[in-house]
Amino acid sequence: MARGDVPGRAMEPGLAGARYNTSSGQPGITYHRPYGYRSESMSQHTRTVGPVLGLMAAMLVLPGPAAAADGPRNQLSIGTYAIGVDYDDYRIPDDDLSGNAISYTHIFERVALRVNLYGTDHDDIPGLDVDGSEILLLGGSNLAGEGFKIYGGGGFFGETWESPSEETDISGLELVGGLGYNWKEVAVDFTVGLRRARDYEDRKSALVGRNVDAGAASSSLTVGIRF
Repeated sequence: MARGDVPGRAMEPGLAGARYNTSSGQPGITYHRPYGYRSESMSQHTRTVGPVLGLMAAMLVLPGPAAAADGPRNQLSIGTYAIGVDYDDYRIPDDDLSGNAISYTHIFERVALRVNLYGTDHDDIPGLDVDGSEILLLGGSNLAGEGFKIYGGGGFFGETWESPSEETDISGLELVGGLGYNWKEVAVDFTVGLRRARDYEDRKSALVGRNVDAGAASSSLTVGIRF
């Protein structure tokens, strides 16, 4: 087995020649795109930065439905969490991960702040784990009152992909949307997110030795207590 190959992992088509960085002294992988390279996917991801920041600012300044005055303003939840990364090359298998999450939400008059901590395992590659966190700013309808609620917003995520032969940090912006139901002391939430995929592309490009475009998403289903 050549130095830098992943032990115990069958080489996927197109992975021959992939190497991990073992000379820099730092964990993780290093990949340099050709000078001047800029894929269409990367351009699209870059153009999402402005709208995300604009949406977050608008939720802070524009009028919106206030939370119910007598509704709980805090929510602590646990549930399931999933990550999916789809690649545009049919020879490269997609990355699908699933696991658990814990979430805390604080509701203000017009918006809510949510922090998620999650841990997932790769569905197809034993020993590859992803642990991460999200901080999200949400705006919506009936966030604190009893009954149905719907919301959307954006924020940031950061996570570490770790296996016996890899430790790669991935982070970026994301857009999220969700819906759920509030009872007096219990709440259920389902949330989906679309992530900026640049770091996922860099990671996979380093593994396969050629440029790869990708799309990334997350989802969670939680149940929590309101207080």
